[in-house]
Amino acid sequence: MSTENPDASPTRPTDHPKTIGPYHIVQVIGEGGMGVVYLAEQKQPVRRTVAVKMMKVGMDTKEVIGRFEAERQALAVMNHPNIAKVLDAGTSESGRPYFVMEHVQGIPLNEYCDNNKLTTRARLQLFGPVCQAVQHAHQKGIIHRDLKPTNVLVSQQEGVATPKIIDFGIAKAIGQQLSEHTIVTLYGQAMGTPAYMSPEQAEMSGLDVDTRTDIYSLGVMLYEILVGKVPVDPFEDGGLQAFLARLVMRDVNPPTPTSRLNSLGNARAAIAQARGTDPVSLKKQLSGDLQWMVFKAMDKDRTRRYETANELARDIEHHLNDEPVTARPPTTRYRLRKFVRRNRVPFFAGVTAVLALLLGSVVATVSLIRTQQAERIARREAATATEVSDFLVGLFEVSNPGEARANTITAREILDSGAAAIDELRDEPEVQRALMRIMGQVYKNLGLFDQAEPLLEQSASLFEQMDAEAPDVARALNDLALLRHQQGEFPVAESLYVAAINVLEESGRNPVLLAAIMTNLATTYRVQARSEEAVSLLTEALELKERYLGPEDERVATTLNAMAVIERQQQNYAAAESLFTRAIEIREAALGPNHIQVARTLNSLGGVYARTDRFDAAIETYMRSLTIKEAVYGGDHPDVSNTLNNLAIVHSMSERYQDAVRLYLQALDMDERLLGPEHPSLGSRLNNLGITYRLLGRLEDSEQVFRRALAIYEEALGRDHPRVAETLDNLARTLREAGRADEAEQLAARAEAIEARRAQSNN
Repeated sequence: MSTENPDASPTRPTDHPKTIGPYHIVQVIGEGGMGVVYLAEQKQPVRRTVAVKMMKVGMDTKEVIGRFEAERQALAVMNHPNIAKVLDAGTSESGRPYFVMEHVQGIPLNEYCDNNKLTTRARLQLFGPVCQAVQHAHQKGIIHRDLKPTNVLVSQQEGVATPKIIDFGIAKAIGQQLSEHTIVTLYGQAMGTPAYMSPEQAEMSGLDVDTRTDIYSLGVMLYEILVGKVPVDPFEDGGLQAFLARLVMRDVNPPTPTSRLNSLGNARAAIAQARGTDPVSLKKQLSGDLQWMVFKAMDKDRTRRYETANELARDIEHHLNDEPVTARPPTTRYRLRKFVRRNRVPFFAGVTAVLALLLGSVVATVSLIRTQQAERIARREAATATEVSDFLVGLFEVSNPGEARANTITAREILDSGAAAIDELRDEPEVQRALMRIMGQVYKNLGLFDQAEPLLEQSASLFEQMDAEAPDVARALNDLALLRHQQGEFPVAESLYVAAINVLEESGRNPVLLAAIMTNLATTYRVQARSEEAVSLLTEALELKERYLGPEDERVATTLNAMAVIERQQQNYAAAESLFTRAIEIREAALGPNHIQVARTLNSLGGVYARTDRFDAAIETYMRSLTIKEAVYGGDHPDVSNTLNNLAIVHSMSERYQDAVRLYLQALDMDERLLGPEHPSLGSRLNNLGITYRLLGRLEDSEQVFRRALAIYEEALGRDHPRVAETLDNLARTLREAGRADEAEQLAARAEAIEARRAQSNN
């Protein structure tokens, strides 16, 4: 006979029954909003330990009974090894419904992964069956609607880690009646756990939720077990209600897994250690395929998510097998890289054969060149050697993140060993200079400027000394100029661009290359506050490109982008937006929507939105740019830090100052590692950080970073540059707020003098 008291308060231990039907209660093991879960023993007709879930006293409203019975029926129709089984159901003596399920002796998914220090690969292998179990539920017409790590328990079964999904307490039936009570989600009452809740589920009406809401939750869970944190903490940045409101408005923009990891500061080491690796290696593992996969699962627009849980499971399997995943654009280079990883031994054997063929071709070509009688044959052999060399270039470009992200240890080792071997080609200067230029470009694109510098310098010198064709000389000078610009050596870059332009103009050849170099020179003029000269060059470059290439060629977009940056700088925002938009359209049509050039133009367009107070549009645009960049580069790169800085600016403008500081520091840390502590790019980051510190009232920190920015600008740009004046003004404002008016006025006066001298020189 049951000893339960149905009229007692549910908060006292005495309220718990000793038996429920034929089941003897051992202890309470869980309690939710509508039910209590007991560990119980069954003695007849079989002896076993079970879990009994019974509705709480006072929860017997029609709506709650409907949900409780729905869970019971939902579990009863499912039969999957990774879903807890329903063994029995009934009604207690007091009329409260209960059901009995197998007792899962496990721990939550995320805790199991961390406690056992599972690698990223092992976590993915464990997550696959979870997706398959969700697929089974969906096939039975059931949406879980509260998927989260605590509802996925992992236990060891015959030495194998086995996840099991529990608690279908807020499950929703699809296309079938699960009980005689109508399942109703009350309007204005969101069902689920906020951090894992899809935007459509947060709308609270509950009228338009389908299986894709579980796909979203799977994406959040996958993100969490990979990174160690949920993408967005719903209790930060304004609290839960603000989070839910932004979620409903589709205004929650989670950071990429690598960005989230970077934001965790000192915790990164412990998170990486729990995955059997170090922070740098973990960032590489989280980039690429995995970023595309979690963002496809978590897309705010459910039409762009995985259609089924099985699709996500298959992409996980493809990733583990080094096969292309459907979440990522299927470019030729991406598929090639996957092929190489699956077939390392035969592929590198083929590379060895190609290298041997290349060297053989070069030797044959050089020997034939020495024999004037065989000149015609030499030309033909040289052409063959060039084709083989182009193939070799293609292999090197797999390490070029402008094409595909493969900056793995293997790629770096190949690149470094190739660079070291170039000296052995002194007797073949034509091959030597070409390979110097190729590998110098790859190092530069990887952000490895110190390694790129000697190669590009020697390449340019060799091209000039050997009286090469004018376009080849111009390209070599242009490559070195691009490097000098990225290193902040703007006068040196300018002189190299001018030299390259002179070479082409004297030869009267290759107007398209001439236009490209003119565009680059215009960018250097713009950075040095010489906008009129920049506009003049860009106008001429655009006319040349459109005449020889047509208006829709991707190279036209480069010049349009440069023109738009100047319009934005001069506060002609409508013109800038129009130019950026046209450049994006051209690049998406020519290169695809996820190319690095599209990301760069999106980054620039985000600045227009920010300056016209369209902060939501700016954040969304920057996040799209950042997602592409991190997928392409995989981690630290100047392009990535640039977009992080821009995101920080928007957060500061919208008064989210703590978020802004975090992003500024992340960008600064990246730039210092990549560019060195004195690069002029750091001056901009420091200025922005100093302003935000001042807005937070951290005046000492503000002064410190402004003074560092001032020293960097004076050294790199000269004492009369506009950036110096801007920093002086910022520092003066901080000192005024700190009560140091005399010092502030001296700095402000110096800034005014700089502006006056520049105005006079312009007149």
